[in-house]
Amino acid sequence: MLYSFANFAISAQHDTVMFSPAEDLPFTSLRLCTEAGTHFFMVGTPEDPEFYEVAPILAGLLSAADTFDSPLPAALPSPAAFIAFTPVEQLILVSAGLGADMHTLAAQAGSSAALQVLMDKAKSLNLIIAKATNVTPLLMDLRASRVATAMASKRNQDHETRIADIVEAPTVSVQESPFMQIVPGGAAMLERLERMHPSHRAQAERTKWPFKDMQPGDVVRIPALLAKRAQTAVHVYAARVGKRFTSSSERGTGVLTIVRLSDRAGRGL
Repeated sequence: MLYSFANFAISAQHDTVMFSPAEDLPFTSLRLCTEAGTHFFMVGTPEDPEFYEVAPILAGLLSAADTFDSPLPAALPSPAAFIAFTPVEQLILVSAGLGADMHTLAAQAGSSAALQVLMDKAKSLNLIIAKATNVTPLLMDLRASRVATAMASKRNQDHETRIADIVEAPTVSVQESPFMQIVPGGAAMLERLERMHPSHRAQAERTKWPFKDMQPGDVVRIPALLAKRAQTAVHVYAARVGKRFTSSSERGTGVLTIVRLSDRAGRGL
């Protein structure tokens, strides 16, 4: 039998799955079959049922696949526990799952005792056939899982966005590092730059800024004498090459600390 998602729908009122068979199959019905904790949709007539994995159908319905008349995933082989019964026993189990009364089922089985033996056998094989309304807990679990996944994805996205602006703690104390020397913020040690202790204006005029050698996370300290010029220089350099830096002055000393930030998405180092 060929079914599509258009034969299924989620009832907003009862939060369960409804089944609408084709007009030429008025007795086709939907049941939930569970074998040892594995769930199947059991579709078709009691004499000729087909089995489908529940999760892809629920996921498709939650994604509005029923509005596009998409075909269902391929039918699965009948569960081993189901085919352990004779065709007559299978019919009784399906009828029980559809809600037939005990007197009718006992008549089909031959006696109440025979019906009880049949039900005990199904229980021992961990086989349950029930109405489709029993899928409600599975549907709720899938919804909750999708919400949790979406929230986790949002948290990860927010975290990655924050990481772009937050650098790891440097491996060397910034306060103890020499002036004009890069303190690596990543795992790779960069080439150490020449230490410079500017004490005269002439020497300060020949300052070689280390900004071009800094990688995201790297930190460099600028002595107070050069702080103003360095702050101007780093912002000019950043604007020219498209890199990102942040700077802050130490209270009391005037020392300027410059940190190389990660580039915006799509930009290189």
